[in-house]
Amino acid sequence: IVACGLLVERSLRAAEALERSGISARVLNMGTIRPLDIQALEMAARDTGAIVVAEEHLTHSGLGAMCAQALAAGPTQVPMEFVGVPNRYGESGTWDGVLEVMGLTAQGVEEAVQRVLARKH
Repeated sequence: IVACGLLVERSLRAAEALERSGISARVLNMGTIRPLDIQALEMAARDTGAIVVAEEHLTHSGLGAMCAQALAAGPTQVPMEFVGVPNRYGESGTWDGVLEVMGLTAQGVEEAVQRVLARKH
């Protein structure tokens, strides 16, 4: 799980829940997008065979897009899933409520891991 910002904590919680169900997940805190730590990203992809990117940003133009582009250009292509803000109109509400609606939760990350693993096997 490659995460940044708020989603790092939620990804750590998802990894704990996955561990309880027998799935080991690594969380890579990607503190910057530029420069992107391509070496750490490629190592994680090679070691795990799948990547989930979790971010509090649009999925089509943020960390996930940068990771997908970097992996596509390198030697290690793996199945990927993306947890982030979908390309749709925004919504108003409480901070937690909006994050819940957008799926930016530990459960949302956990479900993305389950989806990517289903495609990996």
